[in-house]
Amino acid sequence: MRFLFPRLISSIPGLRPFQAVKTSCCKFAFMPGLCIAVALTLAVFFHEKIEAQSHTYPDFLPALAEYRSRLLLRDANELGQLHLTMQKWASMGSDSETRLTKMAMLLYYAEVEKLSFSDIHEKQKWLAKKMQTEGITETDFHSVVSNAQLVSLILEGVIENKFPFKLERLEKLVTELNFYAFEAGEKIAEIGAGQGTFAVLVALTGEEVEYAITEIKPALVSLLALKSDYILSEIGSMQVDVVLGDKSATKLAQGYYDKIICRQSFHHFSKRQKMLRSIWKSIKPGGLLFLNETTVEQNKSGCSKRMRDEQILRHVNKNGFRLLTRLEMEGTTLYKFVKEPKQ
Repeated sequence: MRFLFPRLISSIPGLRPFQAVKTSCCKFAFMPGLCIAVALTLAVFFHEKIEAQSHTYPDFLPALAEYRSRLLLRDANELGQLHLTMQKWASMGSDSETRLTKMAMLLYYAEVEKLSFSDIHEKQKWLAKKMQTEGITETDFHSVVSNAQLVSLILEGVIENKFPFKLERLEKLVTELNFYAFEAGEKIAEIGAGQGTFAVLVALTGEEVEYAITEIKPALVSLLALKSDYILSEIGSMQVDVVLGDKSATKLAQGYYDKIICRQSFHHFSKRQKMLRSIWKSIKPGGLLFLNETTVEQNKSGCSKRMRDEQILRHVNKNGFRLLTRLEMEGTTLYKFVKEPKQ
C-alpha cells in the first residue's frame, strides 16, 4: 500500500479521474474489502470538474461537494458494501433505471413503512417474493438502508449510481434552484415533499429562508420530521417545519408564504381545484407558485397521471394564478405563476 499513497497524493491537485485509484487497488486482490474501503474513502479528496455554475447561490456547489465527502467518509465499509450490491445487480442484468427502482423501493419500505428485512418476509409475502425474484438479499437491503442519505441523493439525480459516487451533471439542478431564486428571509413551502431530499439541497444553498414541507401520509410526515432534525444537525443553516396536509388543503398558514413549490406532485392531486384554492390562500398577495412537472409531451410512458402542458396551464390559471414564465428542461418543465387578486 505504501506505493499507492504517493501516487494518490500527487494526483490530488489535478483533475485525473478516480478510476486510476480503482485500478491500482486491484493489485491488492487478496484484500478486496480493505481495498474498496480505502478507495471509497480516498475518493473524496479528488476534485471533480463541475460544469454547472450557480451565480444565485455561490456557496451551493462547494457545500454540496463537502456534504458528499462527509457521506462518503461516514463508514467506508458500509459504502463498500453498497458498491458491491450495485455491481452485483449490474452483473445480473439490471440496467441503471432498474437499479434506481430497487433502491427507491428498499428505502421506502425501510424509512417510511419502518420494515426490516425480516418484517418484509413475515408481513409482506408478495414483496418478499418480488425481492427474491430480483435477487435482493438481506445484505443488499442493509447496504441501501445504511447509506440512506447518499442513496437519496442518487435517486434525486445529484450523485451517480455507480462507483465512485461522483457528483452527477448538475446543470439541471442548478437551473431549477436558480429558477426559484430564493432570497434570505423568504418563507417557502414545498407541497408533497416525499422523503425530503430537496429540502436538504435547499439548505445547502446557504440561503436563510424559512422552509416548510408537507405530506398527506402520517408515516411520511414522521420521516420528514426526522429529516428536519437531520438538516439542522448536519447542515445547520435552515429550520424546516413539517406539516401534515390532506388531499384538499395544505394546512399551511394563510397569506404567509412568499413562494410555494410543487415538485412532481401536482399531477397526483386528486382534488386539484380545492388544493389550488388552498395554495392560493397560503400565498401572500403577489406571491409565487412554482411547479416542476414532467408533461405527457415530454414522457408518454411511466406515470398514468401525468398531464399535458395545456391541462396544467388551464387548471392553474382558472384558480387564481397567472403564468409568468416557464422553462423546458430535459425531461421536465418549470412553471412560475403569480397569485392574482381575488376576483
